[in-house]
Amino acid sequence: MDTGIEHMLTTRKDKELASAFRLVSRNEPSLKLVAAILEPYIKKNGEKLYGDEVLKKDPRSNINIFLVLTNSF
Repeated sequence: MDTGIEHMLTTRKDKELASAFRLVSRNEPSLKLVAAILEPYIKKNGEKLYGDEVLKKDPRSNINIFLVLTNSF
């Protein structure tokens, strides 16, 4: 079952994610829960990019892909 945070990540609800972060950042236990949800999402997407054989052959294309990934957070 997806959490609200997972749903917002997969559907690219950036404004809603920002609002949720502002809300939970005030409460450390809540922030830790959100971090626990974000960690596997970030790892999965990073591994997907890192494991792409085409990207390995052209390092310059990696820069743009990782900038896109970074900017999504």
